[in-house]
Amino acid sequence: MMATWGSHMILAALLLGWWGFACGYFLGGPQPANKATLALATGMRGGSAALVVGVSNFPTAPNVVLMILMVLLFGMLTMAPLAATVLRRKNIRNHSTAVEQ
Repeated sequence: MMATWGSHMILAALLLGWWGFACGYFLGGPQPANKATLALATGMRGGSAALVVGVSNFPTAPNVVLMILMVLLFGMLTMAPLAATVLRRKNIRNHSTAVEQ
């Protein structure tokens, strides 16, 4: 377990998730709600499928499941606030344009 914390696997997994988040955001179209949804969905893709594959193919290696769970946890802790920020900015913009009109 300590080898998982000491290696660069967590950093690599977070970078992969953040890269997915960025791709989903920039390819999400012009509407901010779509951008936030697609960014979060792309960044947090396939966690349940990864757990099924990890448990079935590596039943005696608990580090595999640990790594998948850490990626899901750290990804959600970092990407959910980013998606909320995108939606909050959209709501602030909509509110300010409605007040001006």
